Amino acid sequence: MKALKNFKSLLSFLICYMLLVTLLPTGALAAANSDSKVINNNSLLVKEGEWLYYRNSSDGGSIYKIKTDGTENTKINDVSSSNISVYGDWIYFKVIDPKDDSKNYEMFRIKKGASQGDAQDLKFSSNNEVFIGDYIYYVKNNDGIYKIKADGSEKSQKIVDCKHGGIRKNYIFYSKPDANGGAVETYFISNLDGKNQTEVGSANDIVKFTDNWIYYGIYKDGLYKMKIDGSEKSKISNDCFAYVLNDQWIHDYNNGTSLFKNIDGSKDIKESGAGSFKMYTGDVWTGINMVDNWIYFHDSNYNCLSMVNTDSSQKIKLYKPISKDSFRYDLNLMSCLKDGDYVYYINDFNDSEKFLYKYDINSGNSQRLSPSEDIQKVSENKKWIVKFGKELDESTINSKNIIVTDGDNQIVKVNIALNSDKKSITVSKDNTGKTDSDIWQKQRILEGRQIYNLKISKDVKSKDGKELNKNIVKIFEVN
Repeated sequence: MKALKNFKSLLSFLICYMLLVTLLPTGALAAANSDSKVINNNSLLVKEGEWLYYRNSSDGGSIYKIKTDGTENTKINDVSSSNISVYGDWIYFKVIDPKDDSKNYEMFRIKKGASQGDAQDLKFSSNNEVFIGDYIYYVKNNDGIYKIKADGSEKSQKIVDCKHGGIRKNYIFYSKPDANGGAVETYFISNLDGKNQTEVGSANDIVKFTDNWIYYGIYKDGLYKMKIDGSEKSKISNDCFAYVLNDQWIHDYNNGTSLFKNIDGSKDIKESGAGSFKMYTGDVWTGINMVDNWIYFHDSNYNCLSMVNTDSSQKIKLYKPISKDSFRYDLNLMSCLKDGDYVYYINDFNDSEKFLYKYDINSGNSQRLSPSEDIQKVSENKKWIVKFGKELDESTINSKNIIVTDGDNQIVKVNIALNSDKKSITVSKDNTGKTDSDIWQKQRILEGRQIYNLKISKDVKSKDGKELNKNIVKIFEVN
């Protein structure tokens, strides 16, 4: 009996396993929603009442919900996910599958309280999507703008052909390529049904569009804005790559000076560490975001995430990354929510964990809400050795019962061997053929791949036919 008891629990994990960690920029393309019934921070983190819905990088990118006090952490689905939205009784999300382009960023929904296998595939993928009434409007770059019933009861309908586009609550906005193949595109506005099309002008790049204004850059000239009907054009910055936070604020990094500026010129906030490492100037690939009256940004002076309110009365440094490389940012920076005296955020630097935290503004302390368990750090060029209490049934030691998955729930190819003592197994990296990083390099998508799971099924049996009493999961990352 003692031997059986020992078998039913792993006596030890000799922690050593080498896995390749990819270090790619990340970001999920999204657009702000127009329907007030939709809760969506365009990110990995959404708050509804006392619940936080978030992407759990320590469990393959699955969506979890947890109360704001850190209790009742509950798994919702079992697939790598992003772009979380809460719409009535449903949770909408995109699936991340780097090994299947046909499914990558495809939209699904699952009812609150449903079992993990009950997700509904809405059978479309997009660059951004907006919920309006009973429909989801979405863009497929170099194709068109579409709409689909939010409940999936009708097939997608194309509204207009376009190169790029976006949706607001009262109109759609889209471009058509230059007839001569140049960089300048011609932009149009129409009703949500594609009727009453109006040409509003040409530009090198549309920086942002809101319910009432379009912001566009003219290369080597500056940043302009105009009404959605093409009227009231005016120049608001000499920096054509200035980042528009909303209709009141922009970030202007010009002539070596970093400023958050009120568009009407009434106020400047100097933050020399903000925007120094801008890699792209659209809504996604920049390390600046604004929620309510707070501006969040990656502060290169302190190599940390900071936030400042627009009256300059308070500045907070939320956390510092593990990485010493300032360029390895998750530049999306959308996973921040302030509620009263607390800020909820996912620390989204590529070289560190992507975990859910709660920051107390009054005390200055951060509490990690998930995962609650410690993450084992392992060194390179070593192996996992898993010991059991009894001799094992060799037929159950296989890649079906023992797997390693990465932060996107993708299976990592490994070697599994029963050792000569018949009571332990060795798991080591398989260096033959294509590696997971070869596949990963195909595109830049959201990731949590520095966090891995070693999963041992209860179907692993002893030689006399006894099995584990539960599945065993060990979470780890590579230094």
